[in-house]
Parts: sequence; structure tokens; C-alpha cells
Amino acid sequence: MTCNPHRVSRVHAPHRTALAACLCLVLQATAAATGKGAGTFLVTSAADAGPGSLRQAILDANGAGGGTVAFAIDDDCLIVIAPLTPLPTVTVPLVIDGLTQSGSSPNTSTLAYDAQHCIVLNSNISHALRLEPPAGTTITVRGLGFDNFNTAAIEVEGAGAAHIEGNGFGGGFTALFNGFATSAIRVVDAPGTVIGGDTPAQRNVVGNALGAGIFLGLGGPRTVRNNLVGIGVSGFSNIGNNVGIDLVDAYGTLIEGNSIGHNDSFGVRVAMPTFSRASAAKGGPEFYNRIVGNLIGYSPVPNGSSRDAGNTTNGIRLTSGANIQVLDNTIAFSTNDGLNAQAAVQAARISGNRFLRNGDQAIDLNPNGVDPQDEDTVPGPGANGTQNYPELDSAVGDALAGTVRGSLTTRSGDYTVEFYSNAACDSTGHGEAENFVGAIDVNVPFAPIPPGDKTVDFVAPVQAGDGESLAGGVIVALAHDASGNTSELSACVAYTDTSLFADGFE
Repeated sequence: MTCNPHRVSRVHAPHRTALAACLCLVLQATAAATGKGAGTFLVTSAADAGPGSLRQAILDANGAGGGTVAFAIDDDCLIVIAPLTPLPTVTVPLVIDGLTQSGSSPNTSTLAYDAQHCIVLNSNISHALRLEPPAGTTITVRGLGFDNFNTAAIEVEGAGAAHIEGNGFGGGFTALFNGFATSAIRVVDAPGTVIGGDTPAQRNVVGNALGAGIFLGLGGPRTVRNNLVGIGVSGFSNIGNNVGIDLVDAYGTLIEGNSIGHNDSFGVRVAMPTFSRASAAKGGPEFYNRIVGNLIGYSPVPNGSSRDAGNTTNGIRLTSGANIQVLDNTIAFSTNDGLNAQAAVQAARISGNRFLRNGDQAIDLNPNGVDPQDEDTVPGPGANGTQNYPELDSAVGDALAGTVRGSLTTRSGDYTVEFYSNAACDSTGHGEAENFVGAIDVNVPFAPIPPGDKTVDFVAPVQAGDGESLAGGVIVALAHDASGNTSELSACVAYTDTSLFADGFE
């Protein structure tokens, strides 16, 4: 229905009618900027259907070609809308704005989630909202709570984009809370879709899905940014999904700045069609799947003195695909490996990440366990061609800066070797990689005779970060080639603090 303050149901006081009229005027002015013919459709009832219902508002918006769905239900916060059947598919550019309901407010916390959702959709049916944006248009859903639903709370599929921002999924907003039987958010196609956003108000909290909290299927590019996935509103509590974020045949995906924890299998899983090594480096960056700057298994808010929000099995599981970039994340407290890459994964660049307190290896390239060094010129059968890791001989210096000596035995080409400090070695005598302390470029020249890899020695400077110290710890390294194929972490070498002997005493 179009905006009409005189049709607000259960109006008991003149001031409520005045408020509704004011809301109508504001929303109509806003909607006027969204396109020709855009209007405002006011939800004034929590009923499943009929005048003033959300169902009727979507029907009216579809018929009018788009606009804004706003809420002005005369009831105290919390208001549960329980559709008996899925709501009409949204097929026009539309904003569904739960924040328009009196009492609702967006998240303001930079680390946790303090939004107030007065409108909550909860029903044991397949889905709440299905969005099919036409090409060149956007459908936005903000400020709503979702519990229950069997396939997904929100399904998106179309040639246009969806913006899903400032919503709560599976946070237990009602006494009828049962989680999601499959996913909270499910997206197929819909290029340009954004889940979350740059500001605290755009953050979603996504949890308690028996499948994936966020499932991204065939298509791209799409962005998942600044959400809590499996981590509850406190910034540390457990509302884990089975998989936090699941990419299946997706491309051009950016997963950035999220906090992903407490999930029952993987924090992030990437599964792409298998690429041959010859094609692994092809395609522009717009086609890469990128996992950048996330906290994975590490809560943004401490629970007492603990940051443990570990994902069972792996923080990141790379199942198949190429041109995957895993950059500048913190990956911690996984029950098994921090990052596990299966044999079908090639050209996966793993760079600048912090790995700490994972149960097994920080980085495990298939086959399972620490890989033996490969002296053959032909790439190995495992993940990333079983790229060799560096061998470290020594690490010496003072508490703030020093020198690492070692070697890299591998095929000819250009490589980058990265160095990390740790308090101690892991259980394998390798990794982890708590603090990045430096990197160098290494060229391995072509050596046709005798056949096989060539060894290049290196001397590299390392430097502790602000407030950190190299003294008393160990150093590890990894290597990656120009295509991104990254090794496991090297065996660790103890760091010798020469400043202890500067006065001539031992």
C-alpha cells in the first residue's frame, strides 16, 4: 500500500498519527530520489496478509515499479512477523528498511553489535525474502531480524545487485528461535551484491545456520565486508554456523574485514572448478577470490583474557580453484590446520597473515602433514604444486632487528620469501607465523644441467614491529612464486639475541 498515515492500524493517540504523517513525508522525499515512479509502502500490521501487511507492501511495490517499504506498526518492540508462506519475490528496485520502525536503531559498535531490531521475521518455512534484482538495479534490506527458515532467511538471485546491511540473522531475537536449517543468506549470480559494508551500521550478525551462514554460489563479483559470522552480538559469544562463509563456483569475491568464528567445520571455504596449472595465472584480479584482513577464529572483543573463537577443523579450507588470495588475516585457534589447501588448489597466494594457536599446521598443503622438499623441476601433485619452503640456517641480532640466513631450493623463477617471528615452534617444529618481520625477493636462475631444482642462498634483514621483540623467540619463513603458489611454513630457527653478549660476558 502507498504511504497513508490515516490507515495506520490501532492508532490510539493523535500524536501517533502525526508521527506517521511525518514519517510518510520524509520517506516520500527520500524515495523520490530513487527513480521515476518510486513510492513508499507502509507496513502497519504484523499480520501475514491483508492491508498494511509486509506481504501487501511488497505486492504493491512490485506493481508500482519500486520504492521503499517502511514500518509503522503500533506495538512495542519486539514485533514478530511470521509469514505462513514465503513473501512475494521482490523483482523491482526496492529498499526494505526495518530501521523506520519506532524503537529500532542501527549498530554503533566498532567491534560488537548493539543494534535494536524491533521487526523480526520468524517462521518455519523455506525463506523469508527472495530478491531478484533486474540488471542495473539494487534491492536493499536493512535493519531487520531473522530467525528460523529452512532454506535461507534471504535468497538472492538475479542480474542486478542486493545490499544486505545492518540485519541480525540467528541471534535468538524471539522465543521461537530455532536457527536456520540450511543458510542464513544465500546468493547466486547477483553481481555487485554487498553483504555488510564499511560502517558499523551496515554490519550484519550471522549465525546458527546448520549449513553456511553466508552461501555464495555461481557468479560474481560480490563483497562480504565487516560482519560478525558465527560470533554473537557481544563480539565473542558463540552462534556458530556449520560453515561461516561458503564459496561454491563463485568468482571475484572479496571477503574483507569480517570476524568469523565458532563455526563447526570451516570459517571460510572456497570450492571452484579445477583449473590446470597452465591457466592458473590467467584472468584479471577482478576474477580472483580474495580473503583479506579478517579475524578468523579470533574474537574482536576478548572474553575475559581469551580471544578464542576457533573454528572446528580449519579457519580456511581451500578445496579447489586457482587465483585465490589470502592476505593480511589473523587465523587462530583452529582445532586442526589454520589453513588447509587441497590438491586441486593452485596459485593460492598466502601472504602477510598471522597464524597463532592452531591445533596442527598453520598452513597445510595437500598431502596432509609437513610436505617433504621436492627436488624435481616438475611441479608436485599437491596444492600449489607443492612449492618448497625455505631452509633457515640462523637468525641473529638484537631485540629489535637482525639478520636471517638461509636458502631456497626450487624451480627457476622469481620468488618472495616472507619471515615471521613466534614465541616458540609449533608441534611439528615448523610455524606458526605470529608476527610478520620482513620479506625479500629471490631470483632462482635457470639451471638446465643437471636437471632439477636449484638452490639459492639468501641473507635477509628482519625487524620487530612496534611493541614487539625478536629476543627469545624463533623465526620461520614461507616462499611464493610470481603466480602466487605459496609454500608451507619452514622449520623454525631460534633467534640469537647478540645484545646479551655485548658487554663481553657469556
